[in-house]
Amino acid sequence: MTVLRFCVFLHQSRNSGQQGDMDGARRLGRMARLLSIVSIILGTIIISLLLVLNINMYT
Repeated sequence: MTVLRFCVFLHQSRNSGQQGDMDGARRLGRMARLLSIVSIILGTIIISLLLVLNINMYT
């Protein structure tokens, strides 16, 4: 879900930049970067938890 929001903000940022709204493009770009970092961290946590649970299930 976060990845989809990241893509939306990225697209809006690019459109704002093309229309000359540099402040809006920077703001939306920062939000897109934040959402991408959050999705990477959440994905890493979820994968790690699944691996730990899977390993504990077979020991």
